[in-house]
Amino acid sequence: MTLGFTNLASAQDLVRGDQTVHVAVSGGGFYSQANATGWLAGILDLWPESDLAAPLANVQSLSGISGGSWFLTQIGYSQAFVDQLRTNRDGWTQSNGYLGQVRSTFEGYEAFNCSTLPDGALEDLCDTVAILNPVFSVLQASGDITDPRWQETCEDIVFNPFGMKDALQGIRMADIQSRPEWAREKDFIFTTVASGWDDVLCNRYVFPFSLLNQYVGSTNGPNNEPFAVPMLWSGVGPGRVAPDLLPGGDLELRYYEQDMSASDGVTTTIDRRAASDITVLGATAASSAAGGIAASYEFYRRTLNFSPQISNTLSNFLRNLSVPLRNTDAGFRTRGNVPSTRYDDLAAEQYLRISDGGIHDSTSVGALMHHIHRNDQLNDFEVILIDPMFYPLVSCNDLELPLPRSIAFLFGYSSEAPFLCLELGGVPGPDICTETDPCSSSVPAAQIQLFEPEDWPDESNVAWSWQGIDAPTGQIVDLKILSIPVTTVENLDLDLPAGRNGTLHVLAGAAEFQDGIPLSGGNLDSYDALYRSIRVALTAQDDPAGRNAIFDALNASPITPCIADLDEDGVVGGPDLAALLSKWGTDDAACDLDGDGIVGGAELSIILASWGPCETETP
Repeated sequence: MTLGFTNLASAQDLVRGDQTVHVAVSGGGFYSQANATGWLAGILDLWPESDLAAPLANVQSLSGISGGSWFLTQIGYSQAFVDQLRTNRDGWTQSNGYLGQVRSTFEGYEAFNCSTLPDGALEDLCDTVAILNPVFSVLQASGDITDPRWQETCEDIVFNPFGMKDALQGIRMADIQSRPEWAREKDFIFTTVASGWDDVLCNRYVFPFSLLNQYVGSTNGPNNEPFAVPMLWSGVGPGRVAPDLLPGGDLELRYYEQDMSASDGVTTTIDRRAASDITVLGATAASSAAGGIAASYEFYRRTLNFSPQISNTLSNFLRNLSVPLRNTDAGFRTRGNVPSTRYDDLAAEQYLRISDGGIHDSTSVGALMHHIHRNDQLNDFEVILIDPMFYPLVSCNDLELPLPRSIAFLFGYSSEAPFLCLELGGVPGPDICTETDPCSSSVPAAQIQLFEPEDWPDESNVAWSWQGIDAPTGQIVDLKILSIPVTTVENLDLDLPAGRNGTLHVLAGAAEFQDGIPLSGGNLDSYDALYRSIRVALTAQDDPAGRNAIFDALNASPITPCIADLDEDGVVGGPDLAALLSKWGTDDAACDLDGDGIVGGAELSIILASWGPCETETP
């Protein structure tokens, strides 16, 4: 895939300015990972040197959830992945590429057959809560369905290609020198949550009745009993301030056994600014543990109205779909199993379970905004959100641009249980999407809100859109780049003040099958289609608006493309001038070189400035 470039470096620096930008990558499993990788691959296609350091020169902070944290782990901590992205972008969907290897793992699997589970209650759960179906599918693909442990499974599947799993063992988020060179001065933030409802920590005595539960509450936040308390794990560049581990305030944990009164248990507290560094594989596994709700006894009791016995059975068997965490003298640690010991012994090491940060905010923009504020960069902030645009899209009036619900929540769109309401792989279970007036209600989920409702974008905020068909799969792909002026609202859970202005740029892609876990061949095709289509669209010679929007969002651009070579003969000359004059005064896309909607004097200036042979490069 090539673009013609003319060497105008003397007239235009490689970086447009020094305005810092920050990047958030939404969750969504492999669907999100493929979308984000497609955007980055397309961006690298525009830079002759194919080096991440050039297009990401102005990027300071990067946050991610689920597939977004997978992607950031891969580009920020794996030299092998970066090398492959630099040299093998054209082979990415083939057998030796990343998506090709994902296909070889999952191809042949269809939607998980719930009847294969080893217990009747599990089968009922699988049938009832569709969001867990893809989790079971991953466990099946890894060959581990009788003792499900999400962290080990995530490592085995997501990081198996290119030897990443072995290379990343033991590396912590703060191990800057272990990162590829381009990433050593960047800040990385992975978002998780601690459950605010009773979780099963371990099986004590006899399955399944004597269990240890935890209660978690944010002592400073506005909710006395939130469903999820954000926890941010990070590794930041030299001289930078890390985000709070617990931006909403100190975290209270209460330990007690099921036959005890909670008030008779042991209570401990984790400080909001405790060390926020764990292993990168632990952080990314926890950040993607969407099945972590399965460890919550109260999820089954409150949300699904299951009996206490069935709730105990399920939360015990599936407890390790939420990643266990403990606090040691050497810092927080993940992996393994929680020992079946006394509740006060577990309290001494502050054992708890952490899960997918998308239970709170599946875009990770909230965590990023908190971090930006901690580093005094909230004035005139520039944030890029890479989002996989899960359907259905919603809006609150006909003039508003329909948005994925994950983004709509940032503008105040509400739901009683926003994470469970997102359709990540199926139809939500009963009584989950219960909010009757999501455009005006004030429910606890509104704490996800970051921006004024009046900032909700309309068509004027669409910097570029593209729709096409991916030829190998036949799938329709939709792409959009939005540029939205926004103003913050106060958010106590994220320690975010009101009244700060900035811009939210959204790079969004959508294909026909949108599961984060490939439950069918159609899902695998969607990952390939997204990846390929983004690259095709961004490098199209007759559509410069997409790459111009990318350059504006990144505040950086490569050596200027040879866009004045209208007949693509490698020389800007008389035929190109004639073609331009024949379209004078029109909105012809091929001749509208500056993307302002009209062919005129600006285009003539570009032709004359570019006169002569193009110096071509092959990114």
